Amino acid sequence: MGRFRRVIPYCLIAGVILCCVAYAFTDHGQDVQDAASSSLPVYPAADLEYISNLGSEKYNHLLDIWREDGPYSSTQDIAYPSFYGGCYEDDNKDFVIMVTSLDQEVIDYFENLIDLNYVRFSLVENSYQELLNEQAVVKQLLSSGAFGENITKLFTGTGISQQENAVNIYLATVDIDSVRGTIEQVYAANTDQPCKLRFVSLWSAW
Repeated sequence: MGRFRRVIPYCLIAGVILCCVAYAFTDHGQDVQDAASSSLPVYPAADLEYISNLGSEKYNHLLDIWREDGPYSSTQDIAYPSFYGGCYEDDNKDFVIMVTSLDQEVIDYFENLIDLNYVRFSLVENSYQELLNEQAVVKQLLSSGAFGENITKLFTGTGISQQENAVNIYLATVDIDSVRGTIEQVYAANTDQPCKLRFVSLWSAW
């Protein structure tokens, strides 16, 4: 019994030490978690709207500069730079400019035209003008019936996906895989500069 009484204080001391270690570890872990959370940028909705509006203004300014008849003209003819691949707004509302080459000369070009705050660049394969040209090729093949009657009647339109750097093919079918191969083969055989085709089923959203 005496030996047992002598062991009890040591057990109590060990228990207190373990509790302190566990508390310190838990508290430190929470501090790390809080620090990681605080490092993530959190923008109020008003700031996001402000950044989005800035991007729209920069885009419109670029279009005005690229208009062939000069800034603020009513013409829709736009001479896009050969390295410009399109643009879009990302989840953070930053203005993303897509380019086919990203060197200091390209950065300086845009910096001389717009403020590069809330702007980032992304490399793509095809320029925006090339995408427009390839969209025209698809339209010509479509009007000539080159895809065949059954596939031609499935077409509902074409477009440009700037974010995907591709020509959109809109089809009234959910079975895109059954016609994708034929469309891609006919298109590839009739162009010298093929680009990515992005197939979109209008029925999939119904």
